[in-house]
Amino acid sequence: MENMRPYIKKTLFICTALLMLSPWSSAQTIVEAWPASEIAKLHAQLADDPDNKTALERLGNIYYYDFLAAHGSSQFYNTNTLEPLEHTFEHAADSALYYFKRLFLLDEKWEYLYYPICQLETNLGLQPDIAIYAPEHWPDTLCFPIDYFCNLPINDSNWQQHYDWDLYWEMRHAYLTAHIASAQLHDLGAETLSDNGGESFRVLAEYLPDGGIVLYTYTRHRETFTATYTTGHYILTDDGWKWKRGKTKSHKYYGTSVNMRQLWDAAGLDTIPVSHAPIMIDGSYFIFEHRMGSFYRAHEESNATEAMEAVVDYIEAMAKGKPPKTKKQNHKQ
Repeated sequence: MENMRPYIKKTLFICTALLMLSPWSSAQTIVEAWPASEIAKLHAQLADDPDNKTALERLGNIYYYDFLAAHGSSQFYNTNTLEPLEHTFEHAADSALYYFKRLFLLDEKWEYLYYPICQLETNLGLQPDIAIYAPEHWPDTLCFPIDYFCNLPINDSNWQQHYDWDLYWEMRHAYLTAHIASAQLHDLGAETLSDNGGESFRVLAEYLPDGGIVLYTYTRHRETFTATYTTGHYILTDDGWKWKRGKTKSHKYYGTSVNMRQLWDAAGLDTIPVSHAPIMIDGSYFIFEHRMGSFYRAHEESNATEAMEAVVDYIEAMAKGKPPKTKKQNHKQ
C-alpha cells in the first residue's frame, strides 16, 4: 500500500468503506448475519489472534451502530426493509467501547477512534482516560486539522451527545483524507500552512484520471503578494508508482489590493457541507485553506463548482504573471 498512488489509495479505501463499513451497509450486514454467525466468527478470530485488527474494528463497528440506534438515531437503516436500524444489544455502548479501545491502543493508526471512544465513555458516565491521545498530541506529519474534513459538530461543547452524527465513519474518513493530503503536500515540497506574519490562501488540487497534483498558493506580506503554483505527477514504473516533480511558477505583485477572505467567499465554501471524495475516475478534487495569524479554516471538496474553479484559475493566472482583469476587479476590497 505504501507505494500506491495517493488517489488510488483513497479510492480503494472508499470502495472498502462503502461495501463494509458505512452505516447503510453495516445496518444490512448486522441485521442479516447477526448475532450467531458473524459475531461468533469474529470472536473465534480473536481467540486465535487477540490483536486481530479486522475483527476488533468490525465488532466495535457493529456495537457502535447499535448504540446509536439505542439513542433513537434515525440516520441508519436496514437496507432490506428501509426501516431505521433497531437497537438489539443490551450493552452495546460497553461492548463498542471495549473493542474500539483495544484497537485504539494497538498503534497510532487508529487515532481517529478518539472521538467515538470519548462519546461512549461520556454516555457511560466514565471519566475519559485517553486525553493524551487527543488530536493535539497526534503526529506532526499531519498538515491539516482533521475536523475540517468532516460534517460534525465537534466544536460544540456537547458534541458527545449528538447521536445522529456518526463519529466513527466521519472521523475515519477525515483522518485518511488528512494523511493522504499531507503526503501529497510533502511530495510537492510543502508543509503545514503556518502563520507567516501575513495572510495565505492555498488550494491542493488533484486532477483525475491523469493523477496530476497541483498546489496553488497566494500569500501576502504587508504590501507584497506572491502567487505560486507547483505541479507533479505519479508515474507508473516497473517498481510501482513514483513521484515526479513538475514545474513551478511564481510571480510577485506590489500594492495589489486582494482580499483573500473574498476569494474564500467567492468560492462559496462556507455555504456547503464537506463533500467527501466519491469513487471517481474523472474530475477534480480540491482542499482549500485560508490562514491569517491564528485564524485558520479548510474545506475539502470533490464536487467542484465553477466558482471554485474560477478562484483556482485566478491564482494560477496570477502565478503566471497574467492576472485576468475581470477577475482581478472582482476580488478588490
